[in-house]
Amino acid sequence: YNVHVEEIENRRKENSNDTLSEKRKNKGVGNSYNICSNEKETGSKKNTGIISKFALGIDYHEILRDKLEILADFIKKISLKNFKYKILVDTGPMVDRAVAERAGVGWYGKNCCIITKRFGSWIFLGEMITNLELELDESGFEDCGDCDLCLRACPTQAIISPYVIDIRKCMFPFFIFLSLI
Repeated sequence: YNVHVEEIENRRKENSNDTLSEKRKNKGVGNSYNICSNEKETGSKKNTGIISKFALGIDYHEILRDKLEILADFIKKISLKNFKYKILVDTGPMVDRAVAERAGVGWYGKNCCIITKRFGSWIFLGEMITNLELELDESGFEDCGDCDLCLRACPTQAIISPYVIDIRKCMFPFFIFLSLI
């Protein structure tokens, strides 16, 4: 579809200094943002715009960073080792979805998002790189089976087939490009 996110990912890698001097382990986390159930709020009325639900609240980068700092403080208190960590929320060289899937947060859905049993794909992702061995959640891998709800529900019809997104139609890259400006 002639628009590549790889350029964005490469710029993220070039601008990152998020390695720890010791062997590192990644822990992915997800936080729900399904905050809006009123159609009026999401722009479903005639002659209104469509705004992604995650854009309606406080900047999720700050919220997730704060929650991960609370987790880090807890780990510091119970750890006997020299705990080192770095928190990443859309700022590191790793692809958040890949880290989240490996950490057992959820599975890749047909919408190319991580899906959880409890919150669906309405989650923000972040990770903590640490020098500690952390027990990961069991993946509980599932898949979408015959479900195609996300394909039918996509407000811009950007999901053209399972696991294929026409990025030119998708609202999400707008927010990525905006953050690079």
